Formats: sequence, structure tokens, C-alpha cells
Amino acid sequence: MIYSANLPRYLWGEALLSACYIYNLTPHSSLEGYISPYEAESKTKPVNKHLFIWGSLYYYRDNKPKKKLDQQGYKAVLIGYNKETNIYKVWNLKAKKALWTRNIKIFEDIFLKPIKSI
Repeated sequence: MIYSANLPRYLWGEALLSACYIYNLTPHSSLEGYISPYEAESKTKPVNKHLFIWGSLYYYRDNKPKKKLDQQGYKAVLIGYNKETNIYKVWNLKAKKALWTRNIKIFEDIFLKPIKSI
């Protein structure tokens, strides 16, 4: 995930958490009835509408009070999910910090630098 999104290696923990989260929402042949681990535990089918491509480009809106003409949108990449509240964890590229936000504009087909095919 880190390689395909061309993100720094120190985000490996976020990639691992997101991979486990997605893994638990997908059906498995090892479970009776070909269900997901989430469904086996909670007895309800998982909803996958909140999942987007990990590491793709996003713009989020900062809700702090600002002056009228100050910058409000910031470039970030998606690094985490939260199903209960539809909040996404994004990595701010300029400040190099992670934060949770709801106000995002999604560009799933755009990554930082496209990886050249071999």
C-alpha cells in the first residue's frame, strides 16, 4: 500500500491498520457461509460505502475560525478509516501530521507521484 501510494515508510503503521480494517470487512472462505469477520462478530453485514483508495489525494477543509480570504483547503492523503462516524484519517502533506476530518474532497485516481511500470 505504501509503495503504490508512494508514501514515506514511517506511515507503515497506518497502512497496517487500514489493511486489517479492510481485511475484516471482506468475506472469507474459511468462515462458514462465506462471511466477513465483522459479520461473524456483530451478526450484521458490513457497509463498504465509506471505503476509498488508501493513499490517494484528498483535500480537506479546516474548520478553525479564519479570516474571509485565508486558505481553508489543504492537500492530504487518506491513511485511515472510522466506520462509526464516517471520519477519515488524513496525512497533511505540508505540516506532515495526521488528523481526523469529515470535510474531504476525494480524488481517488490521483496519487502523489505515479509509479512507472517496469
